[in-house]
Amino acid sequence: MDRVPDSVRFWIEVFGRETLLAGFPGTKLYLMLRQECCERRLQVKAPAPGLIPRRLRRRSRCRGHESLASRIRRHWRQLRYILKRLRFHVVEDLRYLYESRRWKRLLR
Repeated sequence: MDRVPDSVRFWIEVFGRETLLAGFPGTKLYLMLRQECCERRLQVKAPAPGLIPRRLRRRSRCRGHESLASRIRRHWRQLRYILKRLRFHVVEDLRYLYESRRWKRLLR
């Protein structure tokens, strides 16, 4: 821990436990940590997804002859998935914006 910059150590103290113990699909609070690491020129191995996803998941495809009922179920599952992901991104983006403002005040 002695080699970790103070701001990174502070992020771990403030958000680390909550981020680590968050259930699926997690939080976006780690984006603040990635930003701190980049500002301190620390290596970060994997590229970070942004606040807003760039594309949707591939649509499920029809397999052969499909009845109307199975087509409706397939489209309904796809719509539910999209709405669930949209809710996650809206909630976590708002939370990220709130916490990032708080984070900047804490760093001062």
